[in-house]
Amino acid sequence: MLFGINPLIKGNVHFIKEDLIIYPAGQTFTVNDLTKKTQTHIAIPWSKKTINLIVMSPNRKYLAVAESGDRPTISIFDLRDRTRIKYLGNPVAGSKAKRFASIAFTFDNKYMVAITGEPDWLLLWYNWERARVETTAKMFDPGDKIGPIFQVSTHPDDHTVIVVVGDCFFKMYSLFGTEFQQYGFERAERVPLTCVTWIAPDKALAGTKDGRFLLIDFGELVGIYRVYDVDEIVIIPRRQAAEEVHLPAVDNLTPSQQAEDEVRI
Repeated sequence: MLFGINPLIKGNVHFIKEDLIIYPAGQTFTVNDLTKKTQTHIAIPWSKKTINLIVMSPNRKYLAVAESGDRPTISIFDLRDRTRIKYLGNPVAGSKAKRFASIAFTFDNKYMVAITGEPDWLLLWYNWERARVETTAKMFDPGDKIGPIFQVSTHPDDHTVIVVVGDCFFKMYSLFGTEFQQYGFERAERVPLTCVTWIAPDKALAGTKDGRFLLIDFGELVGIYRVYDVDEIVIIPRRQAAEEVHLPAVDNLTPSQQAEDEVRI
C-alpha cells in the first residue's frame, strides 16, 4: 500500500530498481525499499504550481516532473544524489498552454520531447542538459476537429523518431536538422486513440478508448485488433513474417475488424 500518493498525477509510480519504487506524496518524493522495508524522502522545491505528470529516463537515473500553471515547467531530478538539476520552461512567445500534456526522454537520455496542452498543442524538443529548446512544431490548429493529444513516445533506437497520438490523431515524425517531418500512416480521423508504445524498432502499437489497438509496421498500418481477442503478440523477423504470416487487410478503421487469438508479427 502506498500512503499519500496522488492518483491524479499521470505516471505517479516508478521503479528505480527492481526493489526500489518512487512516488510523490505531499511536497516530497517517497522512495520505498521493498526488500529492506525502509522509506526515504526527496524534498520537492516549493511551488504554487501543481504536479500533473512524471516520467523516468530509460537509464532510471533521472526523473522529469511537469507542473501545471500560468507558466508550466519541467523539473529534472538526479536520482543518484536526489537533487533537482534542471528547470525547464516553455520559451515560445505567446503560448497560452498551462500544462504539458505529455513528455518523454529519448532512448539515449540526452533529449526530451514535450507537448503542451490546449490551446497551443506545441511540440518542444529539449536538449535538457543544456536547458535549451532546439526546435518546436505545432501539432494542429485550434479549429481542427481533433485532439486532445494524450501521449508522445520516443523510438527505442533512434532519438530523432517519435510518434504522437490523441483523439482522432496519429502521426509519426522524424527530425531532419531542426525540423520535424511527418511520415507514414496518419489516417486516424475517426479513431479515439489514447496511448502508444514501441514494441520493436520498426513496430508500434497504438491503443484506443473503445478497446482496439492498431499495429504500425515501418510507418504503415498493417492491422487493427480487438484487445479481448488477442492473447499473445509474438515478434518474429520481418523476412520470416512476410513468408509465413498473413495479417488481415485493413480497408477502414471501423470497430468491426476481428482478430486471431494469436497475432504473429
